[in-house]
Amino acid sequence: MWIITLAPGHTARTADAPACSSPANTRHCAPRSNSPSTRPSGQSIPGVTSLPICTMSGAIPCRASADSTSAVYRRTASRSPLGVALIVFFVPLAFWLVRDRPEDVGLLPDGRRAVPETPERAGAPEPAAEHSWTLREAVRTRAFWCVMICGAVMAMVLTGITFQLFPILAERGIDRTTTAFMLSLVPVISFVCSLIAGFVVERVRAHLVLGLAFLLCAATPVMLMHAGSMAAVILFAATWGIAQGFMNIPLGVLWPNYFGRRHLAGIQGVTHTAMVIGSALGPVQFGWAFDRFGSYDSVLLASAGIWVLGAALAFLATPPVRRMEKDAA
Repeated sequence: MWIITLAPGHTARTADAPACSSPANTRHCAPRSNSPSTRPSGQSIPGVTSLPICTMSGAIPCRASADSTSAVYRRTASRSPLGVALIVFFVPLAFWLVRDRPEDVGLLPDGRRAVPETPERAGAPEPAAEHSWTLREAVRTRAFWCVMICGAVMAMVLTGITFQLFPILAERGIDRTTTAFMLSLVPVISFVCSLIAGFVVERVRAHLVLGLAFLLCAATPVMLMHAGSMAAVILFAATWGIAQGFMNIPLGVLWPNYFGRRHLAGIQGVTHTAMVIGSALGPVQFGWAFDRFGSYDSVLLASAGIWVLGAALAFLATPPVRRMEKDAA
């Protein structure tokens, strides 16, 4: 569990991209919200330390260097130990210790134990089997497309803002060192909110929590447009951290809750492809908007509108119902 929790966080923070894979979801049937809530919390730990370390070591230069070769060398040297650590420590541990499903090691989901057959249990009803959807069945549902677009929207806007955050705040007079250390607040706040979100999703439908988190995210681009003081920057970081904490959990549990565990790899292979495409497009759009209009205000306003659109899709992502169940009803 701890390997699954910590390793994606190091990878995501190194690559400056959100980590949203959910291998822990294959280990639980119901409820799934609490266990996945510890995963983003663990992934937040590297984010607390990575930006200050990278800033001090030169991966994020605080000011322009007269020797560009030296600046490039410092950035490369600071990132190399992170890659070596992943290869030397996490890859062997993941290879030898991580398993796809509890059934692979003779266990049952949710820590259940196999009940031995006894004369007293003869004829007793078996627990209901989990219903799983194939990829072909899932793509025919509205929920699949709504949640997949929500994931792509989240990846696109988050990576766009993350990659361009330093120049965005520099336009408003915030220096790079302050921005880097301020960003360390985001994982801390996300850490706490992820734990809270796990309990909230047990009591509120996950797609509603996701929609509300998207609406909260819609306020963050507007905050960036008016982030001319340290108080405004801290308010942005707090709002961004809260929104991320309440986005990660519902987005992670919706797939297994809606479509089961058996075909989850195939389903999330398609949805993660959409997220990767969104991640690639986000920074390009922000850079193009700055080159075209001379500022980031237009793309920040567009990002707020995209978040609102994602919220509408999340509210529409109600649990899918099989056709046979509809006919029986």
